[in-house]
Amino acid sequence: MALRGASLLNSGSKIRPLYEPLEKHAARQTSAVSEQNYWSNKVRLLSSAMIMKGEKPNINEISKKLRVSRRGLQTKLKAEETSFRRCLETVRKQIALDYLDRDDVSICEVAFLLGYSEQSAFNHAFKRWTGKIPQACRRV
Repeated sequence: MALRGASLLNSGSKIRPLYEPLEKHAARQTSAVSEQNYWSNKVRLLSSAMIMKGEKPNINEISKKLRVSRRGLQTKLKAEETSFRRCLETVRKQIALDYLDRDDVSICEVAFLLGYSEQSAFNHAFKRWTGKIPQACRRV
């Protein structure tokens, strides 16, 4: 089930605060676009936008939006010494950290908002990214 950005904003006061970290992340990504890492920044920006819309980013959709073949995008990212997976993990990690800095969003909600079907999958990914479990990064 994909949630749409507009429905997140209009569906009540409980949802609006959930949307704010996504907006913050998108603003950071937009200002970070540089010529040096042109393709990886575009992938991160589009991935952020898809997450904000409640969609699960994937290389096929991103490459279509960038009007380049999947293989072409992989080649361009490799030239920047990165990959689609690394770009997506960077986006998810930063959004996760933004959400975990808040006490009004459960870890299970963070996992769902980032596109994970199970909290355990999110916990595993978060530990891979940071070396810590999500609970350890909660603001006290």
